Amino acid sequence: MPAALLGLVMCFMLRFWPTDAFMPNVVFSFRQPLDYLTPEPFIKPDTVDDISPGNTGFVVAQCGSPLRDGSWTHQDIVRRACLNVIAKFYEETMPQLIPGSVQSLPRLTPSTLLTSVFGSQASSSKFEHAIQEIEKAAASMDLFYEVSSTLDKAANLARVHFDDEQFELGQQYLQQLRRQMFSALQQGSESAARELAGRFMLSLQDFYAHSNYVELGNSQPLAELGVPGSAKFLDTVAGKFNATCSDCPSSTDISKCSLRLCRQNASPSIKGRRLTSGYMLYPTERVGPGYREKPKGKCSHGDPVDQSRIHPATGGINKSTKNCLKSPHYYLHEQAAQLAIKATEDFLRSIRDVVGDEKFLQFFSLGTTVRGSSLCFVVDQSGSMGDEIAAVRERAKQIVQSSIKPYNYVLVQYSDNDQDPAYGPPIVTQNPQSFLNHLDNLRASGGGDCPELALHALQLALINCLPGSPVYVFTDAGPRDQELKATIFSLIDARRSQVNFFFTGRYPPCGLNKQLFSAIATRSGGQFLDVTKSTVASATVVTQSPSGESQVLLLTASSEESSKTYGFHVDCTVTALTISLSGSDPRAQLLQPDGSEMTGDRVWLSNNLLITILSPAEGRWTVKASFNRHSHSVIVKAASSIDFSYDFVTVTGRPGHCGAFPVSGQPVADSFSKVVWSVRGLEENTSVDAIDLVNAAGDVTETVDVEKGTVHSTHLYGAAFIPPNHPFRFRLRGRDRCGYRYDRMSTTTIKAQTISFSAKGYTKSVVSPGEFTSATYEVYNSGETNDIFIEVEDDQGTLESLDVLVVNANRPLVGRRRRGSFRLTKTVTLQNNQKAQVTVTFRSPADAKIGSVNTATLTASSQDGKSFNYAILQVVVVPELNDEKPPTCRILSQTTCDDVPALSCGEKTWTVTATIQDTGVGLQTIKSRQSDVNVSYQAFDSGTDKNVSVVATASCCQLSVDLQSSDVVGNVHTCGADTKAAISASGASGDI
Repeated sequence: MPAALLGLVMCFMLRFWPTDAFMPNVVFSFRQPLDYLTPEPFIKPDTVDDISPGNTGFVVAQCGSPLRDGSWTHQDIVRRACLNVIAKFYEETMPQLIPGSVQSLPRLTPSTLLTSVFGSQASSSKFEHAIQEIEKAAASMDLFYEVSSTLDKAANLARVHFDDEQFELGQQYLQQLRRQMFSALQQGSESAARELAGRFMLSLQDFYAHSNYVELGNSQPLAELGVPGSAKFLDTVAGKFNATCSDCPSSTDISKCSLRLCRQNASPSIKGRRLTSGYMLYPTERVGPGYREKPKGKCSHGDPVDQSRIHPATGGINKSTKNCLKSPHYYLHEQAAQLAIKATEDFLRSIRDVVGDEKFLQFFSLGTTVRGSSLCFVVDQSGSMGDEIAAVRERAKQIVQSSIKPYNYVLVQYSDNDQDPAYGPPIVTQNPQSFLNHLDNLRASGGGDCPELALHALQLALINCLPGSPVYVFTDAGPRDQELKATIFSLIDARRSQVNFFFTGRYPPCGLNKQLFSAIATRSGGQFLDVTKSTVASATVVTQSPSGESQVLLLTASSEESSKTYGFHVDCTVTALTISLSGSDPRAQLLQPDGSEMTGDRVWLSNNLLITILSPAEGRWTVKASFNRHSHSVIVKAASSIDFSYDFVTVTGRPGHCGAFPVSGQPVADSFSKVVWSVRGLEENTSVDAIDLVNAAGDVTETVDVEKGTVHSTHLYGAAFIPPNHPFRFRLRGRDRCGYRYDRMSTTTIKAQTISFSAKGYTKSVVSPGEFTSATYEVYNSGETNDIFIEVEDDQGTLESLDVLVVNANRPLVGRRRRGSFRLTKTVTLQNNQKAQVTVTFRSPADAKIGSVNTATLTASSQDGKSFNYAILQVVVVPELNDEKPPTCRILSQTTCDDVPALSCGEKTWTVTATIQDTGVGLQTIKSRQSDVNVSYQAFDSGTDKNVSVVATASCCQLSVDLQSSDVVGNVHTCGADTKAAISASGASGDI
């Protein structure tokens, strides 16, 4: 491997604290960048000069050397904590599991965890996605930060990362995030809750890396950190003028770790047992008299980019990595990381304590089902659709009644009423009977002109289904809303969903624009099934995998030939195959690895042949396909636990915290692209050998060597390459645990573009009802002079304005439209290498639902149709929360266990009666902290402010009872009693 290939994955993984993991998935919330005190706040993104020509890897000089030393990243800590907590949860709630058996798995991953609990049919895709959302939300805070109306930028950064001894502000920030997170989760918005939880976790973890908490000898997490109620630890913070560090030994050769001895600069024996954290002065700041300074004698953060490290006290105390050149207290990194893991686990367990097991599992996209996707139907309910609606109902009933169920159900209906064309609202539920009831209520009615609002309905489906879920559209008419084409393509690329059309239109006007449906299916890796009303019921067999695993793509190819032979590989994790041939009068001879012919279960439609095979033999299979006419396609899908996701990334970040962050849209033409692949379902002895770039015909045009992630992130792989000019898909290639070759293809097509988006500035990604927020992007044209059509489409009608400013133009303000809208557009002319600044402003409705997520799609397309790109924006609605008070508890009475012999304690019980009330946001939960105490109380609605009567009964073997109550935003209070009648009320509201 060339020396230049030094670790894209390392840069992507970043370091535990100063260089963090990556942003949210391709659909990511927008935030405010660190536009500090100079025009160049970020470390500049790496350029082609950073990459050796001819190599697949690259050197990121700004990020330093890759971390092969076992340092923990924020992503590593989040992932480890999530897996540990879920493993322990299942051990506690499933009697058949031996305590510790899941947590002690040699390779604990989402896949191995769920397989050990539910068996080989368990799918980890939704669990993996939930963890990734949390990971990326955490890491994004080192790229962006939230605007504060009362703090300057330095103080705002310090509170997020617990720098500059800003412990009080940091505590308030964590408490605010915690309340917002619980509010979103209580409202059923798990994605918003994961976004807020990820931010919480980053700050929580930074406390242990940036403060001297470890140096003070603490071996357990700080229980008060981020928890509502008293924070006695703030009384131990060093005073403003108290020196907290001594100088580190100086050296003329700082490249040698042995000469950077900062082991005693923050010793408690020298400076006393006062809590402190390092000061951080960024390289973009002006320092000195009249500007921000580190007080003399205070500790520094100590990263190489920290200007304060050369001022007394010199050196620093951060333990963010095991690299002594970056972390003066590198030798305490492992201790800090382990405390951060424990603290993150405690936070996750507090979520379970407050919201209960059901919502806790939903937070991780888990539940009683182990399916990895949504069952997502989009149904035209115009008057001619009776047969199709009946077929949908019947198929849905079969799926609901089977042992293998989807994670949730999504239904979007639309109609073509001339007077009032309608679509939505989307029905999203985990209750199968509720889903069936909604289907039963569908009625084919109305009608008029054939074209309908199909794309508006599809847009709602793509936004509301789990990422990667297949979407099934049933219609007999083409779309009338072709203007949404760019939005649909963008959402498909971002959500990685496969769209499948069951098209039954036969009347010529109704077939208009159906080619757009076919193009959508092709781009997404789905199918366009041109069927009749009599065969649509048979075609619905494709709406469910034959087994419990997620469907993965083994092969997709198209050709203009009338006959062609295709090959694909089946590995030992594949439990079922679905082969689809589309073209005129399709025929297929299917050969097994031993050369024998396999028929399989076959369904012939008008221009489609579907073949299903259960328990296929391992090895290389062959499909000999033939058609009456030219032009056909072949798709092979499988049920398997091995699959992958990917992100195109750019190297950027605030100084000292650079890393590889996902970028929206398609890659840029004729430029090096960096990609990180996340592979799930890997087991011992499973390898990842290479990534192939595959064209539309299924032929490999280039092979990319990949580099593996760190010891804590062996599921990640990275590489860099110049993308080809033709559309392509990624194909992951390797060997399974049995030694068989496996292939997995990405579902959506990728095409390098001459138009690109880059994020430049955001205000808030979380807003309260009625608040404004905006996002600014830069559109860049690397191609020929062209008219660029810019459009923003919003799913909730919150758009206020679209402003377009061409950079370096004589007439700079080229476009502005202002109004509340679902869609705003503007066309600008951009020359080669010219940029335009695009600002989108939103206003959350005053009656917006708390926890709702507004999704906007920003697209840019050239007039000649040769280039197109996009960015996806999300805004989360949170309440204005001022309630920091927990519920109150009053013990009314209790019986005792006087004169009960210890050996007979199980024969008698004692009882505690109490009343609990919350007059703020309202009461949410009541429970006992002891598992063997029976608690009963009068039923109440979530958010009630009424007194609730509680009775707790325990055996006399249980010496005490602790009643724990929480309000809607997670403020917690505990009160209790013991058998000696010594009634006590815990004053530490927030004890968990």
